[in-house]
Amino acid sequence: MVSLAILVSLLACTAWAAETGAQLERKLDARDHAFPKVGPYEVLTGDFHMHTIHSDGNRTTRQRVEESYELGYDVIAVTDHGKTRAYTVARYVGTPLGMVVLRGIEVGMAGKEHINVVGFSSLHQPASRWSETPGGDTVFYQDELRKIASCGGFVMYNHPHVGFREPLDWGVREGLIQGIEVENDVVGEGWNT
Repeated sequence: MVSLAILVSLLACTAWAAETGAQLERKLDARDHAFPKVGPYEVLTGDFHMHTIHSDGNRTTRQRVEESYELGYDVIAVTDHGKTRAYTVARYVGTPLGMVVLRGIEVGMAGKEHINVVGFSSLHQPASRWSETPGGDTVFYQDELRKIASCGGFVMYNHPHVGFREPLDWGVREGLIQGIEVENDVVGEGWNT
């Protein structure tokens, strides 16, 4: 009787592994991209602006990573507002799937521009809200952008349709803001879109 139970368990595990392997193979086939190389570089698809339940998102970190994988993204950064706690879980879930997971965070001018920082080292946790003048209640934006650059961070301007003011202009002129968000679903009004 015990031998029969073991045999049934082994058959069930084998069937599960075959089904899981087939599902993974279909997912990997769906991830093939028809993008040509750019010189020696591969083109990757990614999302660098996503939130989890740790800020104003509605999915767990695991759900966000699995969703990104199913959508065919190669590289992601979970950019919760003012927090990087999702990074460890995202890397744990995404790395075995072959995804590149970057440390990310959404920060910016208090009540105004939102900026995503990705790929920065663990040596610096960017402040969540910045001041437009030195000596304010929060860190001065110029000091913070310089510090982020020194830690290898890549800075992108989010929600560009709401305006382009002096702090962003300065960051672009200094080469400290290197990207701009191209598309973002509307989730609110004003700066929160």
